[in-house]
Amino acid sequence: MDKEACKSLTYRLFAMSRWSDSNRRPADYESAALPTELQRLAVLEDLKYTKFPLTCQGSLLPRPITANFFAAQTLDVAPRLIGAILNVNGVSGRIVEVEAYTDDPASHGHRRTERSAIMYETFGYVYVYFIYGMYHCLNFTTDRTHVGAVLIRAVEPLSGIELMQKRRGVRDVHALCNGPGKLCEAFGIDLSCNWTKVGDRVKLCRGSASSVATGPRIGISKAADLHWRFFERGNPFVSRRA
Repeated sequence: MDKEACKSLTYRLFAMSRWSDSNRRPADYESAALPTELQRLAVLEDLKYTKFPLTCQGSLLPRPITANFFAAQTLDVAPRLIGAILNVNGVSGRIVEVEAYTDDPASHGHRRTERSAIMYETFGYVYVYFIYGMYHCLNFTTDRTHVGAVLIRAVEPLSGIELMQKRRGVRDVHALCNGPGKLCEAFGIDLSCNWTKVGDRVKLCRGSASSVATGPRIGISKAADLHWRFFERGNPFVSRRA
């Protein structure tokens, strides 16, 4: 990518990050609309021709998300992560679905254990756990004053897609990262990332979403009435549409 193309990409991503910088409550996202949707599509087109791993450094992806972003309450942080750019291990993608967890009965933070201590002691840290003897799940700890974390459920692949396909053994781009275990495999995320600070190995940059919807969290039996799942409405890369 030449200098002018880099400059164009930077401006487009910067415009996206400015839109998503507003401090909205979860309810506001039901009717939120992205005025720069065409810019988002142009960015995705540009990324097809990017021959190197995207990073949050330098001029390519401005406005990295740091630990302070996660100091807010979990239910404020979760919807603001929709549209953020995730970059790790040579691949990148756009977060399109998350779930919020605090000390509710479905959460690891419902009681303090050796595993859940990270939800009590930190914010802005990577929390990775292993389930069913086969899947890793990526979370970011939240809330300066209370227990919390946000589970990343689905990501829209942007760069390093061939590497993702090799790691997953799957060709269909829509099936690469449409689930927490799938995206961890595609991104090469495992327990070695646990207890690392956001920005060290797992990097995030600000992005935006056209419209964020809410619904019940998936695969839980307790606190199933809480609509703490946030996802980009109409995005084909989410794990479940409804």
